[in-house]
Amino acid sequence: MGVVWRARDEETGQIVALKLLREVYAEDPDYLARFERELELARRIDSAYVVKVLGFGVRGKVPYLALEYVDGPSLHAALVSHGPYSWPETRAILTQLTQGLADAHAAGVVHRDVKPSNVLIGPHGVAKLTDFGIARGLDTTRITATSTMLGTPAYLAPEGPKDARSDLYSLGIIGYELLTGTVPFKGTSHQEVIFEHVRTPPDLSRLPAEARPIIGMLMAKDPAARPRRASALLPILYGVAPVPSAQTPVAQASPMQPVVGIAPTPQAVRAELTPPSPPANAPGQPIHPAADGTGRASIRSPAPSRRRSAPLIAILGSLGVIVCVVVAAFAAGFLPPRRSSGPGTFSPTGSMTTARDFHTATLLSDGRVLISGGNDVSTPQTSAELYDPKTGTFSLTGSMTTARSHHTATSLSDGRVLTAGGWDGSTAQASAELYDPKTGSFSPTGSMGTERSSHTATLLYDGRVLIAGGGDPNDAKNIPLTSAELYDPATGEFNSTGSMATTHANGTATSLSDGRVLIAGGDTLSGVQTSAELYDPKTGSFSPTGSMGTERSYHTATLLSDGRVLIAGGLDSSATQASAELYDPRTGTFSPTGSMATARTNNTATLLSNARVLMAGGDGGSGAETSAELYDPKTGSFSPTGSMGTERSSHTATLVSDGRVLIAGSFYSPGGSSAELYTP
Repeated sequence: MGVVWRARDEETGQIVALKLLREVYAEDPDYLARFERELELARRIDSAYVVKVLGFGVRGKVPYLALEYVDGPSLHAALVSHGPYSWPETRAILTQLTQGLADAHAAGVVHRDVKPSNVLIGPHGVAKLTDFGIARGLDTTRITATSTMLGTPAYLAPEGPKDARSDLYSLGIIGYELLTGTVPFKGTSHQEVIFEHVRTPPDLSRLPAEARPIIGMLMAKDPAARPRRASALLPILYGVAPVPSAQTPVAQASPMQPVVGIAPTPQAVRAELTPPSPPANAPGQPIHPAADGTGRASIRSPAPSRRRSAPLIAILGSLGVIVCVVVAAFAAGFLPPRRSSGPGTFSPTGSMTTARDFHTATLLSDGRVLISGGNDVSTPQTSAELYDPKTGTFSLTGSMTTARSHHTATSLSDGRVLTAGGWDGSTAQASAELYDPKTGSFSPTGSMGTERSSHTATLLYDGRVLIAGGGDPNDAKNIPLTSAELYDPATGEFNSTGSMATTHANGTATSLSDGRVLIAGGDTLSGVQTSAELYDPKTGSFSPTGSMGTERSYHTATLLSDGRVLIAGGLDSSATQASAELYDPRTGTFSPTGSMATARTNNTATLLSNARVLMAGGDGGSGAETSAELYDPKTGSFSPTGSMGTERSSHTATLVSDGRVLIAGSFYSPGGSSAELYTP
């Protein structure tokens, strides 16, 4: 297909990756038109997890691409040197790649050849997809009269590289390979491998138990059993939504069933997919597209090379200004401006049947949202209701057995929802119950060992739930707690685990990409704290980590797509805060980032499908707010977005499957029963 050079722009000093394609491609005008059309689409993708296309063209009969330079190996090379990854490590990589696919699909681009060699790992561990658009442009040979196959057989979906769901199938194959060190389907020919994809179920028993539901869903033979878009997969990977129940049976094909996009004979397939012989990656040599990115070359004065590379070096000598032309064109506006997601708008939707604050909202596997408990003015409720995004309406469902506010609700791996603890109007609760979406009813489960309110609940990668801290300032007998316990859905029981070093009530708990849980801030016996600690499910113990720069309780904590955690707002010992900071799990430290325009506490923070964070409502110190703002991890700053139609504090915000955000309830009347939708 071509070779890639590391090149420097003589004017700006910017390092880019310059991909030079075979001269034969320039001889086909139909190919060039298709190539430019696909790359024009790829150039629209604006994502931290996609290698940017800076420019393309033909110079001296040699088609070229100028790409963002990533100083790091391919995921394929990383896997070879590292060996199989753990599920937390794999999940972190899949989350980044899913965000990249979500951004691409939103721009109308389907990759069609997602595989480890098309993923580059930057120096900070960020995974970036590459060769967008090239999958359709370059992998289509000039001989198109016969049936042509796009994609790489080991990662090819049973239906062929058709749409976003095909990309997600390939992503599932990557996940399987990262966990086991090998692809699930092999054969002596491309045709055999493709038939394995169509008719043979993957051996999920080789995977960790906690990985099987997600990888199995992505590798479903029937595209309808996979998420329709990459953005719908993100909440599942973040652990805030369960894996949907299988909606359709897995399609099986007979050995003679035709598959879309497969060449009629194995010989034809092999002929089309034979790659060019890679040049040696010695100093001064071109870098093969699947190389580990450590090779070096100079576009102005390449080192002497072997005889086989001499023609290419000669071409480069005559094209010494290509990179300058491309980058200068970028500065002059040759490339389209950065896309804006728009200001974002709120619009009313159906109202709840009951006013609620300090309630819970949980996204179910079927796309509906379960709203349960909370205060109606000042009285905790037992009632629950369901919001259906398709109709924009709420409807009552079964009631809880105990009235609760300040409780937790956690979506389990099997689709049920664990509701635990809370305030019943007179005391904190130790009881817990399960909501089953299939029956629309709650049923009791084991009780916690300690009464808790204003605690945290976090779904761990192994399917258990970590319950930590809590307390109740309204109950003199229930002081802030250091204890923690684990709920096991398999047994329906709670068991004690290690205790925290400091009491945490009204703090936050965030599941990190490596499987640990960050506990930050909250109330203690003596006031508000800055301390934070990490829970490790492997050891069942807490350990200290860096402290925040500001005291915080009733704040928000959001896991960003790059693995860092955004901590924002809240109360310190005397006032509501507008400041924010970032926690980096790699260093175990907090660092300041841009501040919000408005001080907020009891607000909501929601990670959107475009990787930004929506901060909405909250108490600004003099009352509830209607304002909202967006945090952009790329710039480290907040910017205003549309305002809500109702003042809200102690409400809920839920990212629904179509990318909108459901805002429901409020501490302040008359908005307690109303709801609205934010469209990014």
